Amino acid sequence: MIDKDTLLIYRGREARIFVKDGIKRIGPQAFMLNTNVVSIVLPSSVKQIGFRAFYGCTSLKEVNIDASYLEIIDSEAFCNCSKLKTLKLPKTSLIVSGAFRNSGITSINLEDVDLIGCDSFDKTPFYENLPTEKQLKIRSEMKGDRGGFVHGTMFSFTL
Repeated sequence: MIDKDTLLIYRGREARIFVKDGIKRIGPQAFMLNTNVVSIVLPSSVKQIGFRAFYGCTSLKEVNIDASYLEIIDSEAFCNCSKLKTLKLPKTSLIVSGAFRNSGITSINLEDVDLIGCDSFDKTPFYENLPTEKQLKIRSEMKGDRGGFVHGTMFSFTL
């Protein structure tokens, strides 16, 4: 279901999804718990990936983002996407806390990301496999308890 320039909800059974050009936002929970989706191509018009947009898409392996710029990847957007291993991001303003929590991410480029929520990669192979000094750098730039992970805290860093 689409409303103007927002993909609100998708409950189809296709494995490969091509979002049509002109869509600017993937709405909150748009694909949530859809276990049929294996790959998705987001057009250059997409600027926002909403809260829990792909939450629990346990078959999702590939996300191609054709955009040159993303405004936001919202909280828990790719949380629990256990088969999603790599992602190439365009220039991105903000990855909100928990965006990739408990996903299968092992490789992601963060060089062109302005702000990253504090626990965006919590419980991922990506974070767990970072050298200790990089984990400490991430934690040292955050405030709070729970080992440095506080929902809503934002930080920036260079790996």
